[in-house]
Amino acid sequence: MLFTRVNNGINYLFNTNAPLRWGINCHSMPAPQYIKSPVPAAKHGFALVIALSLMAFVLLLLLSITTLVQVETRSAQISSSRMEAKQNAMLGLQLALGELQKAAGPDQRITVSSEMFDNTPADAVISGVSTRHYTGVFRAHETAQSLEAFRASQDAPLEAIKWLASSENVLTDPVAAEPSAYSTDTISIAKVYQADTDSLEDILVGKISFDDGAGSYAWWVADEGMKAKFNTVDPGIGLTDTEGPFD
Repeated sequence: MLFTRVNNGINYLFNTNAPLRWGINCHSMPAPQYIKSPVPAAKHGFALVIALSLMAFVLLLLLSITTLVQVETRSAQISSSRMEAKQNAMLGLQLALGELQKAAGPDQRITVSSEMFDNTPADAVISGVSTRHYTGVFRAHETAQSLEAFRASQDAPLEAIKWLASSENVLTDPVAAEPSAYSTDTISIAKVYQADTDSLEDILVGKISFDDGAGSYAWWVADEGMKAKFNTVDPGIGLTDTEGPFD
């Protein structure tokens, strides 16, 4: 008796009337299939989180580098501007010293403040002077005229050899005109207390710009001979009428 049995896709042929024999029909064997093991749910999306974290780190690194470069560039620009300003100031100082030495160097020179041309010297109010605190260099006595006649001829701002302040054009008469009449741009170079107005007054001078646009400079020379020491001690304080200050 013959019968067949299928087990896992394999046909087995049996003969019950004959000795034990069996055969296999191999042509009907299907190709093996492999089933993947399921991935645990806890590991789903882990690679995406790592990728996003790395992208965020790279972006933060790029922002940090960009900010650092901007800060360093700005710092270099500020340092360059500061150095340029210092060099311009040194140039103004050297020019002021040179003009002072050239104009007031000889012994026959005297310096006069512009306030000396006050129209009303009898009172404390200075009038008729457009620009105060300017120093002019005048001749003391260089001609055959008498001293009195020569000084009378020099009693005018136009007779000054040099007015010691910067200006674009030649500064001839700061008493009659303000600094803006001689320079396109002016700048306050100092503040001086003015007694008649009880206020701080700006000293305006002409600002000289370089042709290449690399900044500007200005200078002004004050007349120290017109100043008095504020904290001078009177040696006669506390002495009796019979004592001298140097006894």
